[in-house]
Amino acid sequence: MDLTEFIQMTKKKSDQEIAKMTKDLPVMLTADEVKGLRPILDKASFHWIFTGIPSAIKKEIAQILGKTKAKTLFNYFNV
Repeated sequence: MDLTEFIQMTKKKSDQEIAKMTKDLPVMLTADEVKGLRPILDKASFHWIFTGIPSAIKKEIAQILGKTKAKTLFNYFNV
């Protein structure tokens, strides 16, 4: 799963469904974490593929997931 697929999932599936699907990622997310990430991912821009995720957004994600979990996901998605 790549970052684009993950973002698209958040637009189509429930928090619980996404949490279950993260078992294939290097870290599993809880439904509450997915719920917290959803508003941030709604801000996602296609340009992020080329420019990377803005540092302010990365900080927001780290506040929700914790630094270690966020860093693991950023490395997994190469952002």
